[in-house]
Amino acid sequence: MDANALHPWLLKISQLVQKRINFFVSNPLMIPQNKLSLTSSIKTALCKIHDTYVLVPADKAANNVIIV
Repeated sequence: MDANALHPWLLKISQLVQKRINFFVSNPLMIPQNKLSLTSSIKTALCKIHDTYVLVPADKAANNVIIV
C-alpha cells in the first residue's frame, strides 16, 4: 500500500478538527457543559451494576456494549 494513499484523508480530518477547535476558541460559551447529578441512589445502583456485570464492547461502533 502506498504510504501517501491516506494523505488526503488525514489532511481532511486535520482540517475538520482544527475547524472545530477554532469554533470553540472563538465561542467558549458554546462548549457543552455535560453535568450529571449523581445522587447517592444513582451511585449505589451503579455500584451494584459494576459489582454484578461486565460491560464488553460489542463492535467498533460507539456505545454498543454487551452486558455479561
